[in-house]
Amino acid sequence: MAPLPPEGTRRGLTALFLIPLLLVGVVSFIYIRAHENAGAVLLIRQQHAQALTAGMVSRVVQSAPDPVTNAPGLRARCVREGSGPLSNPWRCMIAYRSGRQIQYEVTLSASGSYAGDHEIVDYRGLRHPDTGSIRGCCIAVP
Repeated sequence: MAPLPPEGTRRGLTALFLIPLLLVGVVSFIYIRAHENAGAVLLIRQQHAQALTAGMVSRVVQSAPDPVTNAPGLRARCVREGSGPLSNPWRCMIAYRSGRQIQYEVTLSASGSYAGDHEIVDYRGLRHPDTGSIRGCCIAVP
């Protein structure tokens, strides 16, 4: 049978194992207390989400660049054409400084991104369909 280590060595070994364990416990406690309301905040945001409006969609889509000059739109006007939570599709007309007015059929995704296609260009009295498209982010969706 092996002899027992001296009393001082046993205390040192006990402290060596006990101190890291206590440290992990304290850090875990602080982390849990700091994040205990994070789930409640998310729940409140979901419960009080704003309804999707044409103005919200218009403000975001307005930033889509002119396909020729790459300048952002001066103004945009969107009208919902569908139903459901996202009201897809939307018909959006964007006016640009170049004089172009371009209409897109815009589809929103649940992530808040949008994509527009079926482009119709009004420029200098001529109206014609084109193949352009727009994409962007971030519309606050309910």
